[in-house]
Amino acid sequence: MPETLPTGLVTYLFTDIEGSTRLLHRVGDRYADLLDAHHNIIRRAITDHNGVELRTEGDAFFAVFTTIEDGTSAAVKAQRDIASDPGLSSESVKVRMGIHSGEATLGGDNYTGIDVHIAARVANAANGGQILVTDPIAHKTVMFSVSFVDLGGFWLKDIEEPTNLHAVIAEGVELSTAPPNAANTHPRNAPRDLSSFIGRDREVSHALEILDSSRVTVLTGPGGTGKTRLAIKIATLASNKFRDGAFFVPLAGITDPESVPNSLINALGFPASDASVSPIENVVRYLRDRNALLIVDNCEHILTAIPHIQTVLAASPKTKVLATSRTPLGLRGERDIAIPPLDIESSATQLFVDRATEVNASFALDESNADAVRQLVARLDGLPLAIELAASRARMMSPESILATLDPLALTSSSTSGRREQTLADTIRWSYEL
Repeated sequence: MPETLPTGLVTYLFTDIEGSTRLLHRVGDRYADLLDAHHNIIRRAITDHNGVELRTEGDAFFAVFTTIEDGTSAAVKAQRDIASDPGLSSESVKVRMGIHSGEATLGGDNYTGIDVHIAARVANAANGGQILVTDPIAHKTVMFSVSFVDLGGFWLKDIEEPTNLHAVIAEGVELSTAPPNAANTHPRNAPRDLSSFIGRDREVSHALEILDSSRVTVLTGPGGTGKTRLAIKIATLASNKFRDGAFFVPLAGITDPESVPNSLINALGFPASDASVSPIENVVRYLRDRNALLIVDNCEHILTAIPHIQTVLAASPKTKVLATSRTPLGLRGERDIAIPPLDIESSATQLFVDRATEVNASFALDESNADAVRQLVARLDGLPLAIELAASRARMMSPESILATLDPLALTSSSTSGRREQTLADTIRWSYEL
């Protein structure tokens, strides 16, 4: 190690061999030769790109570079040389790498501080043959030969805030299709938000508390109240508590209860590897020891499939369920949260204004239209979906005109729940007919 370490903004690189213990058992005495070849390649890549080797432990390396480009280039060269080495490639030796940049914090003869820990956790999240980097690397690297795939946010072990990870794309570097070995902040399979999330602070807070203590949480309410989007929001905020991830299971298009186990398999992203047992048994085997969250959406029309969910819960003690349904499900230990419409005076009005602005940049809430907007969202019972449909007409119509076209709609149901269902149905028909 040199007497003087780089200071200021530096780039950290961590590497290690994936499954090195399994490799040792498999190749026996040849492991030492493979390790020597691996070490030579890593060291040469570090030296060729002006890096400093800080620590080597077993098959793991820690190095530092004065520029992002040098650190990234060293990782790319090392992966290419490992892939092209006859001895290493013949034994399918795969190295995982992580790169992060930050202000150097020196402690004695080494670096300390959170940025070192982030870089190490990024490497731990990588798959063999993969180079993962953080935002500072992906956003500041200027290299024509390298690009990045944004993989989204992940909870890295012991890091309090989510970290956005990117996979390096470069000639000769394997682009692994496997997700990082960390919990994604966004539930797998869930639709991505293309617009802002408005209101629901109280419901989110309440649901997070219940999710902590209950294995089954069900968001209930009429169609159009925003249960699906709320469930995804709750799951995203709670994702750091589920080591093996959160998984979105959409049931809206399912009519056969026996198709639900296959929907679970698709959401979890694994093949039903054992054809000799039922799909639900494959799900149970996969989840048995996993700490996961299942977001089971639109359950009300397929209640006869609920025993499948109960089977999974009974056999998977670390798995929890967050479901949406117009009615309670009757699962053992279930906690139900009724989701009301949005508050007319605040969230409902804000939602209309936000969505109207999306389709008409010149739209603004002012004294001339505030009363019409308030009447409009009240007329729509504060239902988010109905409000969004109405707001989509703001491209060509004023709030007063939208309200006038809504007025002829009749409310035919006397019950509150039934009235809201009718309001949504009427609004959908109205939007279609315009």
